[in-house]
Amino acid sequence: MIGYQYQKMNHSNLVKAFKKTDEIIKEVSLEKEAHMIDPSQQLSGKSIYFKDHVHTTDKGSYQLAQIIVEDLFNIIRNND
Repeated sequence: MIGYQYQKMNHSNLVKAFKKTDEIIKEVSLEKEAHMIDPSQQLSGKSIYFKDHVHTTDKGSYQLAQIIVEDLFNIIRNND
């Protein structure tokens, strides 16, 4: 589990911080017209993919890699 004492945040505040970070990354991506790979919808809330609220299990790491590979493949294919 997460050692909350290290980041001096409780669970609720840590979740809020991650959500805010995601929002900022999405906003910057839109502003800069940069492609963003966002695995959140496929992975978030699925305990099979996470050891805790941050770190992925082996299955989670594999699934994350699959999402990234598919997205990058689509980018390359669409730019040819």
